[in-house]
Amino acid sequence: MTSDWKVKKIATNKELSALGRNIARHRRMQEISQEELSFRCDLHRTYLSDVERGARNLSFNSILVIARGLGLTVSELTRDVEIDAAVERPSE
Repeated sequence: MTSDWKVKKIATNKELSALGRNIARHRRMQEISQEELSFRCDLHRTYLSDVERGARNLSFNSILVIARGLGLTVSELTRDVEIDAAVERPSE
């Protein structure tokens, strides 16, 4: 039997993974490295790598600086995260 907190944790992990895929996709579309984006955002490159893999739970501030580093709004960066999370996808 799965407890409610485990279900919530799984859902959150799927959403974080979907957000990470969005970040990586936008970064690759701009043809910039994780190192370049981390420099623009003043975040450590390994933190950004964890974010793209969905292994970090971002603060609003981190989402904001990543969006700005990519020249996007928060809503553009997070667009369709819930929909993408509902569809199980392998990492790109």
